[in-house]
Amino acid sequence: MSFTGDTKSDPALLPQTPPKLPQYHETQLYADVEGHPQGVLAAPARQPRSLARRVLRGVLFIFVTLWIVSGIHRVFLGRPWFSRHKEFDMGDHDYYYDIPSDLILENCVEGDGWSVGEDDGPFSSASATFDVDLTVDNIYLLSRGRFSGGIVNVITSSEQPKEFVTIDVVVKYRRHDMLDWAKACFTSRPQNQKGVGIFTPIWRRSPRHGHDQNILHFETTITLPEDVSITSFETDVPNTVQIIRDLGSKVDFKSVALMGSNMPIHVESLSAVKGLVHSSNAGIRGTFNTTSSLILETSNAPIAVAVGLNDDGKHPSLAAHTTNAHFDARLSLTTPSGELGNFTVDTTTTNSPLRVVFVDAPLDSGLEYSGRSANGKVDVTLHPTYEGNFDMSTSRYFRADLKFLPAPDPSGQGRKRASFYQGDRHRNFGNTKWLENENPVYGPKDNGNVVISTSNSPIVLNILGI
Repeated sequence: MSFTGDTKSDPALLPQTPPKLPQYHETQLYADVEGHPQGVLAAPARQPRSLARRVLRGVLFIFVTLWIVSGIHRVFLGRPWFSRHKEFDMGDHDYYYDIPSDLILENCVEGDGWSVGEDDGPFSSASATFDVDLTVDNIYLLSRGRFSGGIVNVITSSEQPKEFVTIDVVVKYRRHDMLDWAKACFTSRPQNQKGVGIFTPIWRRSPRHGHDQNILHFETTITLPEDVSITSFETDVPNTVQIIRDLGSKVDFKSVALMGSNMPIHVESLSAVKGLVHSSNAGIRGTFNTTSSLILETSNAPIAVAVGLNDDGKHPSLAAHTTNAHFDARLSLTTPSGELGNFTVDTTTTNSPLRVVFVDAPLDSGLEYSGRSANGKVDVTLHPTYEGNFDMSTSRYFRADLKFLPAPDPSGQGRKRASFYQGDRHRNFGNTKWLENENPVYGPKDNGNVVISTSNSPIVLNILGI
């Protein structure tokens, strides 16, 4: 910005003589003021504290001190300072037994009704035995309550009478009065169902945690006869390890349901027309065979299984799902004739790898397979007999690796495999088939359909036979 014009002759713009400032003296005199006498406080007088107030504050101090000491004792010693022996007040009746509404308690063993056995180290034990008629429509074991956990073993014996199943319940404890809380009952349900229930209390208020004197541990053995057919068998036992011994060729189950939580389920060998294995926060492992359907479900724990699907006309299926843990399965697809058959398989996990290998499959069989993960690698290997469509995909920055690996023609005819596919780095889709030696047809074959996917991880599909 600029200004124009002559300003030299303008008096308003010329410098002025500054005004003369007043003079200040180096010191300033104040009138003398008489000070307060030394050692005297200028404050209002306080009234003496009342006796009632002093007593009240003393009581409050004692209460707070005891409360702090109790808290410290509870943290470091695991129990209230005023309780030397018990986690719970045995006289506290603010609890209940969680008995299903459709359950009829026919005969219960409790308190002094238990058969006391020999001590096992620091534990004492007591037992009860029940026999369940094999002709009922469903045989079951269930448990409910805070202290009802333990282990269940399902076994067979050639010496077990073929007319019934024997259920032995052994409870281990440190204090005899804990038996007053334990019930083992022979029970029944509508529709000709009979079994055993194990019950311990559930407190309406969270009880104080204490030392290990206050525990019950149940060890239950279910003994099945051999070479028999059982209509339905069921376990529903939270917080209990379940071990199913080698039952595969010894017992024919039409239906099996194994249910639990927080403890693993391990199956050495089990065959059933229809099967369900359900848990949470614990793994499922073992060998299963079915001719109709098998469902395996858990969460936050691995599934590692070998499964046989045998199509005798029912078109068997497998659905197996977990989360936040690896999934590993070896699958055998069979038919009585070794040919044809239709199979459906669905497997999933999240945040972990999924690996599935089809180790056997009939000629000219049909397979519908879906395998999914998220944030975990997927690796699937198809049996050489596979013919049909395939589709594999992952996230943009990860690789979808389609591999064709050497394997002989499963028919023994020396055929060559033809595969047609397209895609890019993170997806491949197409069709594969065996070409007949005489009059080969190059069109697609739709015997099977395989769809696998993941995200943020690589994916691999292995097709055997070239």
